[in-house]
Amino acid sequence: MRTRWFRLHAILACLVAALALLAACGGQPTPTPTQIAATPLAPASPPATSPPATPLATTAALPAPTPTVSPTVPTTTATTPPVTATPTLVPTPASTATATRAPAPPPPTAAPTQAPADTTGRPEAGYLDDRSTAEAVIRSYYDAINRREYARAYGYWERGVSPAQLPPFPQFQQGYADTASVRPTTGQVRGDVGAGQLYYSVPVVLDATTKAGASQRFAGCYVLHLGRPQIQTAPPFHPLAIQSASIREAPAGTDVAGLLADACAGQGQTSPLPPGATPGPAAIDGAGYLDDRSSADAALRSFYNAINRKEYARAYSYWEPGAEALQQMPPFDQFQQGYAQTAAMRLTTGPAFTGAGAGSLYFSVPVTLRATT
Repeated sequence: MRTRWFRLHAILACLVAALALLAACGGQPTPTPTQIAATPLAPASPPATSPPATPLATTAALPAPTPTVSPTVPTTTATTPPVTATPTLVPTPASTATATRAPAPPPPTAAPTQAPADTTGRPEAGYLDDRSTAEAVIRSYYDAINRREYARAYGYWERGVSPAQLPPFPQFQQGYADTASVRPTTGQVRGDVGAGQLYYSVPVVLDATTKAGASQRFAGCYVLHLGRPQIQTAPPFHPLAIQSASIREAPAGTDVAGLLADACAGQGQTSPLPPGATPGPAAIDGAGYLDDRSSADAALRSFYNAINRKEYARAYSYWEPGAEALQQMPPFDQFQQGYAQTAAMRLTTGPAFTGAGAGSLYFSVPVTLRATT
């Protein structure tokens, strides 16, 4: 009896121990060392990450990038032309106006200087090439003589002048071989009008110095001619030019005022002209006549002065010969038509930069243009 109870007690103890072991191990059997080595380790799960931050409201509200577009030309003021009627500011041949940019002229061999040598783009100090008035032509003529620029001086004479007035160029140049300098003094300019032609008489006294140092005084009268630019409706344009001259040596000690008073007697131009002031740097409107090539700035102002006065043949003449062949210029008829809707132009220039190469001078002039249609 005692033995049977002990056995039952032992069985119960084993059952309790087994239940305790199952509770401690979660009901799973304990793997053996062999099973641990043979079971591959599962890859570790990636650490939990926080969801991406929500963009701030200010960032999310920014508009999408806008493509860059050319600004629209404002049309709110009367002086700004509408986009559809923009005048031809720098004429471009029709064949290349919307396709490709016209080829640029050959650059000079020397790069332009970094600082402007002359803010107006004057070739050299004292260079004068002005045909705005009869007096300006005479002063430009003797400026060329004093600078030994005889071809330029010859160019101030009108084409077709008789050899009695103007000898062939070699003889003309030789006539100044012994001249060191000439200082002109001009008197009251008189004028006359006939059949669309303008004539001017300019009395002059010339004080010359020879290369040997001798002084001489001459007096006389220059007659200049200009076909009205309004009736010169096709190239080539013929500018104000010397048509004839009557110069004689004056006796030593003769009074300058007396010489000027009688210099143009009998020339026929009896109407005294008021001493017209040369237009100011910004005066390119049609009120004055400006034909000045003394500097790059002056040439541009003269060009737009001609445009404002509807003198298109004169405007066309400011372009270098051959520009049309380089496709920088359209034919004259197309050039003129390009300004058909243009009423007036205003020009502002910046400092001119210059460069030299192979005996030529080049000028770069920044400009702004304001057109009224």
